[in-house]
Amino acid sequence: FTFLNRPQQAIPLLDKAILLDPTNATVIIEYAGAQLQANQDLDKAISALQNLLEKDPLNIDALAWLAEIMRANGDPSNALKTYRKALNTPLSDDPHWHPRLSIGLAQSAIDLDQPETALAVLNKDWQTTPHNHLVISQTLAMAYQKAHLFDKALQAAKSAREMEPTSLDNLIWFANLAEEIQSYDESIDALNYALEIEPEHADLRLNIGRIYRKIGDINQAYQTIKKIAEIDQSTNEELRSAAQQLMELNYPEDAIVCLKIAVQRCIETADYNPCSRSIFELIDIYLQVNRQADALQAVDEILDQQTEKDHALLGKRVVLLNQVSGADEAYSALEQAFSQYPDSTSLNLAASRIHYKNGNLQKSINHAKMAVDKISENDSDEIQYEILTYAADISDACLLSKDANRILQQVAKLPGSSENLSYLCLRAELALELGEVLDAAKVLTCALDHSPVRPRVMGLQARFSARHG
Repeated sequence: FTFLNRPQQAIPLLDKAILLDPTNATVIIEYAGAQLQANQDLDKAISALQNLLEKDPLNIDALAWLAEIMRANGDPSNALKTYRKALNTPLSDDPHWHPRLSIGLAQSAIDLDQPETALAVLNKDWQTTPHNHLVISQTLAMAYQKAHLFDKALQAAKSAREMEPTSLDNLIWFANLAEEIQSYDESIDALNYALEIEPEHADLRLNIGRIYRKIGDINQAYQTIKKIAEIDQSTNEELRSAAQQLMELNYPEDAIVCLKIAVQRCIETADYNPCSRSIFELIDIYLQVNRQADALQAVDEILDQQTEKDHALLGKRVVLLNQVSGADEAYSALEQAFSQYPDSTSLNLAASRIHYKNGNLQKSINHAKMAVDKISENDSDEIQYEILTYAADISDACLLSKDANRILQQVAKLPGSSENLSYLCLRAELALELGEVLDAAKVLTCALDHSPVRPRVMGLQARFSARHG
């Protein structure tokens, strides 16, 4: 099974073999190798090898495998020590093990921020192991990069690229390293060459576009990314990433095209759960460009296909109906939805939104509180963010600062809160209102780093400047 690259099936058999003969070194080493191959229970593999070495300290193959598995298990310090021990055994003259151990030692040294150690080993092996030059060149480039010797890093990386010039993995590796050392032209050249080999590889286009954007070539970034919509093999995640980049480049219509393709796939396959983000992102962009009717149509197309309706989409539909068709139709749709799903957090959120829009402040606050109270573990982080930040926003708008602060404390406990723009803006606004200037400045800086051109962020910056200069 290990020979056939099926280590998961080999491991149970080797477990049984060790129980039958716990001192069999060959079986233990094969078991450890299978665990490494499967990247499965590396702690158990390390324990098995250490027990073997206690009984047989001269087993150099076990020592070599122990070093390999320690590094794979995220323990570069002990891996480095073990690699050194292994290289002081006859394995140092073994044509199979020597380059492998040297490279492992160098990679462990790089992980420990010891590039000088890595360079000393690799420069020696460069001369003695020509059949392993690719891995040595790659590791050497990474060591030079770690030592901030960027010209030498690029030179070693170019040598590695030339050794396997049509390998997609090698080209992507080269492009990543070149980008990290700010050799952007080299990175783009490698990715464009990779794109010639794999023209349907959407992720390559995303990376090329991202680098063009980084160097300020907005037109090339746009021309590269928009073509992802034409790639049949592009995944929904890639289409979403393309749409996000196109929005950041200020091309909303092209972003809509990408997301409509993703949503259409949901409709065709009736597989809505993985695509929910695509649907909501499409709605959000429609709203940003004042195409509420198109947003409502997109929601209706999805809901028409669903037997068990998505509560969040029902809520979006109610809010959109209020904007497109008026309050009467919105309240009618809300009543019908509540009759089916009376405990829905999303519907309470929608009710709060339309009551606020139509001037019913007390009803808006009541529904916002009900939405917060009905939040459960089954609600996604995105839904919880939306409910809590909106409830805090409404409370703040109605001069209920204590309630707003209490709700924001709940938001702060959610993962990624420091990256959530609504949360950051609310925190900054409340801090300004309470006269907490330093906290407001700190949070506003985070918001500006996140989305400097969003109207709410720009408005906050203007308020802060007007008050505090």
